Amino acid sequence: MSIVTGYKLEEKTKKIPKQWGLESFLSGMSVKNVKDEDYEKSYMAYLETSYATFDKKPDELKSKYTKDKVLDERVYKEELENFLINKQVVDTALLENLAKQRVQNLKAYLTEHKIPDEQIVVTQEV
Repeated sequence: MSIVTGYKLEEKTKKIPKQWGLESFLSGMSVKNVKDEDYEKSYMAYLETSYATFDKKPDELKSKYTKDKVLDERVYKEELENFLINKQVVDTALLENLAKQRVQNLKAYLTEHKIPDEQIVVTQEV
């Protein structure tokens, strides 16, 4: 195994169906660079856009969680997230690769912070 210094997200997202809208999210609305309230707005916009790509209408879902003209944002957001999570397809090989990368990154971090190699035990099992 080798230590991964940078994660090439573009290569990994090529396998993701375009209907998820992840590519547009990563290229256009990077939530990383958004602060506080704008983060929540950007994240909600991303969730709603992704939800709409499955021929669902966010407004209908919104009306389901609106009572007395007040939207229960927490429950609405959870419903959007749960719907999108259930639509994701996870490949076992990808999970194994991510686990191995994580182990190597942790080992590099510990070594960088002067933890002796003898104290770091890495197994090849995933």
